[in-house]
Amino acid sequence: MENLNSAMNSFSEQSKKINIAMHYLNNDMEKAKMMVAGKLKDIVIVKGTFSSSSLYGAFILFFNYLNLILADSSFLVSPDYSISGIKNSADWKVFEKEIVEIRNRENSRVSGDFKEKFDAGFTLTFSREFAKMIKAKDTTQLTYILQKYLTENSGLKRLALNLEYQTASSLEMELDSVTSKKLDKKIIEKKKEDEKKAEADAETDSSKDENSEPVVGQNGIKLIIKSTLVLSPIKGKYISKVEPGDRVMVTMVEKNPQTVQIAQAFKAYNQETGVISSIPGRVLKVDYIDNLGYKLYVVIAKGIIAQVIEEETNIKVALDPAQTVNQQSDDEKTSRFGLPIIISLVAAIIVSLMIIVLTIF
Repeated sequence: MENLNSAMNSFSEQSKKINIAMHYLNNDMEKAKMMVAGKLKDIVIVKGTFSSSSLYGAFILFFNYLNLILADSSFLVSPDYSISGIKNSADWKVFEKEIVEIRNRENSRVSGDFKEKFDAGFTLTFSREFAKMIKAKDTTQLTYILQKYLTENSGLKRLALNLEYQTASSLEMELDSVTSKKLDKKIIEKKKEDEKKAEADAETDSSKDENSEPVVGQNGIKLIIKSTLVLSPIKGKYISKVEPGDRVMVTMVEKNPQTVQIAQAFKAYNQETGVISSIPGRVLKVDYIDNLGYKLYVVIAKGIIAQVIEEETNIKVALDPAQTVNQQSDDEKTSRFGLPIIISLVAAIIVSLMIIVLTIF
């Protein structure tokens, strides 16, 4: 199912983003989710242009004001006057790209030397002062302390500096910046391997420990959705008889972009009314709990689980129509094969009786 594959790829991408965010947030899952949702910013991106009597320059700084560290920086420094035309009022991605393009044409060691000296002198004491100015949104003082810092570290005279800054997140820096240091490939590959292994072991682990509850982030589970069972009073299966492996029909009761995306993949979402229809799933785990009722976990798709709590204990659950059709087909085949055999047996009995009668008389 192409739509379902698209939805699953979307969840995989979401999982990748959460892993990156957790790396920068010391494995804090809640903060990582906030960062992925765009609700947590930890980076100030400073866009600067400067000029002196002999050199012109532009730079971009990625300053993590929560951890008080300079995450990275990129410089363009040249005697070419045309550099003064770079506009730091542009979005940081555009500004950064322009720096890189001009620097690649220039191919000058001066830019690299500037970066090395700048990064080396960015001490914790200076970081605190830097963060203080940012928190106060005092661009004038921020420009002053950076101007002084650049002058002392470069030896340039009569240095004029212009600053602009934007807030962003470490996740945005990791995914969108073309100059900042990236996570070690080994770390990324290890996360991918761990995720694949968790997904591969999901079924095995759940069968080994029947008492374990599915948990997001473990055994390859990406999402657990509150759902209800679809009932079928005539053709359904009594809930007390439902067991792991049965395919049942469920309806997701949570309505959010993720559940809508899943419903659309199953063609179970009405765009006009906004109603989510039932979808099939395979029962992973079912328990009866006193004073609560039946608690079921149903696999909708790889890594996506529906959680159902049903208080009624004497109801019939609707089975997946595809499974019902297969069962009916099997019954019909049995019936078709069984009828000739029955006819043959009856005929054989009649013939035997006729032979016996003729023998007697």
